[in-house]
Amino acid sequence: RLFDFVLGPGEWVSLREERHWVQRWASVVKTYTERTAWFSFIEFASSFCLAAIAAFKTNSYTQCGHVKIFQAIIFLLLLAVEARCWPHVRMRDSVTDFIMIGAQMAALLLMGGASYNGSGSGSTLYMVAGHLLWMSAQTLVVKVALDVCCEVYVVVTGRRRRLQEEVWRMGVHPMDVFEMTLSNGRHESAYVTLAS
Repeated sequence: RLFDFVLGPGEWVSLREERHWVQRWASVVKTYTERTAWFSFIEFASSFCLAAIAAFKTNSYTQCGHVKIFQAIIFLLLLAVEARCWPHVRMRDSVTDFIMIGAQMAALLLMGGASYNGSGSGSTLYMVAGHLLWMSAQTLVVKVALDVCCEVYVVVTGRRRRLQEEVWRMGVHPMDVFEMTLSNGRHESAYVTLAS
Protein backbone atom coordinates (compact mmCIF):
# COMPACT_ATOMS: atom_id res chain seq x y z
CA ARG A 1 0.00 0.00 0.00
CA LEU A 2 1.10 3.56 -0.69
CA PHE A 3 0.49 4.56 2.94
CA ASP A 4 2.87 1.84 4.21
CA PHE A 5 5.40 2.70 1.48
CA VAL A 6 5.57 6.34 2.58
CA LEU A 7 4.86 6.16 6.34
CA GLY A 8 5.86 2.61 7.23
CA PRO A 9 3.68 -0.15 8.64
CA GLY A 10 4.20 0.70 12.33
CA GLU A 11 6.33 2.40 14.97
CA TRP A 12 9.11 1.56 17.41
CA VAL A 13 7.74 1.43 20.97
CA SER A 14 8.95 0.48 24.44
CA LEU A 15 7.89 -2.79 26.03
CA ARG A 16 8.59 -1.32 29.46
CA GLU A 17 7.46 1.98 30.91
CA GLU A 18 10.95 3.40 30.92
CA ARG A 19 13.34 5.01 28.49
CA HIS A 20 13.99 2.28 25.95
CA TRP A 21 16.83 1.29 23.66
CA VAL A 22 15.36 2.81 20.48
CA GLN A 23 14.60 6.06 22.24
CA ARG A 24 18.22 6.29 23.37
CA TRP A 25 19.52 5.42 19.89
CA ALA A 26 16.63 6.81 17.79
CA SER A 27 18.75 9.01 15.56
CA VAL A 28 20.83 5.98 14.59
CA VAL A 29 18.35 3.09 14.32
CA LYS A 30 14.82 4.50 14.12
CA THR A 31 14.65 4.20 10.34
CA TYR A 32 15.64 0.51 10.34
CA THR A 33 13.80 -2.71 11.07
CA GLU A 34 14.84 -4.76 14.10
CA ARG A 35 16.66 -7.27 11.94
CA THR A 36 18.64 -4.57 10.08
CA ALA A 37 19.51 -2.02 12.79
CA TRP A 38 23.14 -3.08 12.23
CA PHE A 39 22.97 -1.33 8.83
CA SER A 40 23.48 2.04 10.56
CA PHE A 41 26.99 0.87 11.47
CA ILE A 42 27.60 -0.15 7.83
CA GLU A 43 26.62 3.39 6.76
CA PHE A 44 28.93 4.90 9.40
CA ALA A 45 31.81 2.66 8.33
CA SER A 46 31.30 3.53 4.66
CA SER A 47 31.30 7.25 5.50
CA PHE A 48 34.54 6.80 7.43
CA CYS A 49 36.10 4.90 4.51
CA LEU A 50 35.01 7.58 2.01
CA ALA A 51 36.51 10.30 4.20
CA ALA A 52 39.74 8.34 4.65
CA ILE A 53 40.08 7.82 0.90
CA ALA A 54 39.32 11.50 0.19
CA ALA A 55 42.10 12.53 2.60
CA PHE A 56 44.80 11.21 0.26
CA LYS A 57 46.67 14.01 -1.48
CA THR A 58 46.64 13.61 -5.23
CA ASN A 59 49.30 15.07 -7.51
CA SER A 60 48.02 13.91 -10.89
CA TYR A 61 44.85 13.15 -12.79
CA THR A 62 45.63 9.44 -12.52
CA GLN A 63 45.89 9.58 -8.73
CA CYS A 64 42.65 11.57 -8.63
CA GLY A 65 41.07 8.85 -10.79
CA HIS A 66 42.26 6.19 -8.32
CA VAL A 67 40.60 8.07 -5.44
CA LYS A 68 37.31 8.40 -7.34
CA ILE A 69 37.30 4.72 -8.35
CA PHE A 70 37.99 3.57 -4.76
CA GLN A 71 35.17 5.81 -3.52
CA ALA A 72 32.88 4.36 -6.21
CA ILE A 73 33.76 0.85 -4.99
CA ILE A 74 32.68 1.81 -1.45
CA PHE A 75 29.37 3.07 -2.86
CA LEU A 76 29.00 -0.11 -4.92
CA LEU A 77 29.46 -2.27 -1.81
CA LEU A 78 26.98 -0.12 0.13
CA LEU A 79 24.52 -0.35 -2.76
CA ALA A 80 24.89 -4.15 -2.87
CA VAL A 81 24.18 -4.50 0.86
CA GLU A 82 21.23 -2.12 0.60
CA ALA A 83 19.80 -4.02 -2.38
CA ARG A 84 20.29 -7.33 -0.59
CA CYS A 85 18.51 -6.52 2.68
CA TRP A 86 16.28 -3.43 2.06
CA PRO A 87 17.01 -2.33 5.63
CA HIS A 88 14.60 0.55 6.18
CA VAL A 89 11.25 0.43 7.96
CA ARG A 90 9.81 2.75 5.33
CA MET A 91 10.31 1.25 1.88
CA ARG A 92 10.59 4.77 0.44
CA ASP A 93 13.78 5.27 2.47
CA SER A 94 15.34 2.20 0.86
CA VAL A 95 14.25 3.39 -2.60
CA THR A 96 15.55 6.94 -2.12
CA ASP A 97 18.82 5.63 -0.64
CA PHE A 98 19.18 3.28 -3.60
CA ILE A 99 18.71 6.22 -6.02
CA MET A 100 21.12 8.50 -4.13
CA ILE A 101 23.84 5.88 -3.66
CA GLY A 102 23.52 4.72 -7.29
CA ALA A 103 23.74 8.28 -8.63
CA GLN A 104 26.76 9.09 -6.44
CA MET A 105 28.51 5.87 -7.48
CA ALA A 106 27.90 6.59 -11.18
CA ALA A 107 29.11 10.18 -10.76
CA LEU A 108 32.32 9.00 -9.09
CA LEU A 109 32.93 6.47 -11.87
CA LEU A 110 32.46 9.21 -14.48
CA MET A 111 34.79 11.58 -12.61
CA GLY A 112 37.33 8.78 -12.26
CA GLY A 113 37.09 8.11 -16.00
CA ALA A 114 37.54 11.79 -16.77
CA SER A 115 40.59 11.90 -14.49
CA TYR A 116 42.17 8.88 -16.19
CA ASN A 117 41.50 10.62 -19.50
CA GLY A 118 43.33 13.69 -18.26
CA SER A 119 40.19 15.74 -18.73
CA GLY A 120 39.66 18.78 -16.56
CA SER A 121 36.56 19.63 -14.59
CA GLY A 122 34.99 21.21 -17.70
CA SER A 123 34.77 17.90 -19.57
CA THR A 124 31.50 16.27 -20.58
CA LEU A 125 32.04 13.43 -18.12
CA TYR A 126 32.32 15.90 -15.24
CA MET A 127 29.19 17.72 -16.44
CA VAL A 128 27.18 14.47 -16.53
CA ALA A 129 28.57 13.58 -13.09
CA GLY A 130 27.45 16.99 -11.85
CA HIS A 131 23.91 16.31 -13.09
CA LEU A 132 23.91 12.94 -11.30
CA LEU A 133 25.04 14.59 -8.06
CA TRP A 134 22.33 17.23 -8.50
CA MET A 135 19.76 14.43 -8.94
CA SER A 136 21.07 12.79 -5.76
CA ALA A 137 20.77 16.08 -3.87
CA GLN A 138 17.19 16.60 -5.11
CA THR A 139 16.30 13.06 -4.02
CA LEU A 140 17.66 13.93 -0.58
CA VAL A 141 15.49 17.08 -0.47
CA VAL A 142 12.39 15.00 -1.31
CA LYS A 143 13.36 12.40 1.30
CA VAL A 144 13.79 15.05 4.03
CA ALA A 145 10.47 16.70 3.08
CA LEU A 146 8.69 13.33 3.31
CA ASP A 147 10.39 12.63 6.66
CA VAL A 148 9.13 15.94 8.04
CA CYS A 149 5.58 15.32 6.72
CA CYS A 150 5.54 11.80 8.18
CA GLU A 151 6.78 12.95 11.58
CA VAL A 152 4.18 15.74 11.66
CA TYR A 153 1.49 13.17 10.77
CA VAL A 154 2.67 10.77 13.52
CA VAL A 155 2.67 13.56 16.14
CA VAL A 156 -0.64 15.14 15.08
CA THR A 157 -2.52 11.83 14.87
CA GLY A 158 -0.86 10.42 18.00
CA ARG A 159 -0.01 7.23 16.13
CA ARG A 160 3.15 6.36 18.10
CA ARG A 161 1.57 7.32 21.43
CA ARG A 162 -1.53 5.17 20.72
CA LEU A 163 0.58 2.15 19.79
CA GLN A 164 2.74 2.68 22.88
CA GLU A 165 -0.31 2.83 25.15
CA GLU A 166 -1.77 -0.30 23.55
CA VAL A 167 1.44 -2.24 24.17
CA TRP A 168 1.58 -1.15 27.82
CA ARG A 169 -2.14 -1.87 28.29
CA MET A 170 -2.09 -5.30 26.67
CA GLY A 171 1.30 -6.50 27.82
CA VAL A 172 4.19 -7.94 25.88
CA HIS A 173 2.34 -10.28 23.50
CA PRO A 174 -0.66 -8.51 21.90
CA MET A 175 -0.60 -10.86 18.88
CA ASP A 176 -4.32 -10.45 18.22
CA VAL A 177 -3.89 -6.71 17.64
CA PHE A 178 -0.53 -6.40 15.88
CA GLU A 179 2.41 -8.42 14.75
CA MET A 180 5.33 -7.81 17.06
CA THR A 181 8.94 -8.79 16.84
CA LEU A 182 11.09 -8.30 19.88
CA SER A 183 14.36 -6.55 19.31
CA ASN A 184 17.71 -6.95 21.06
CA GLY A 185 18.11 -9.65 23.66
CA ARG A 186 16.82 -7.55 26.55
CA HIS A 187 13.35 -7.14 25.00
CA GLU A 188 13.20 -3.43 25.77
CA SER A 189 11.86 -2.27 22.40
CA ALA A 190 9.83 -3.60 19.53
CA TYR A 191 8.72 -2.46 16.12
CA VAL A 192 4.95 -2.75 16.32
CA THR A 193 3.01 -3.16 13.08
CA LEU A 194 -0.48 -1.73 12.80
CA ALA A 195 -3.25 -4.30 12.43
CA SER A 196 -4.48 -4.65 8.85
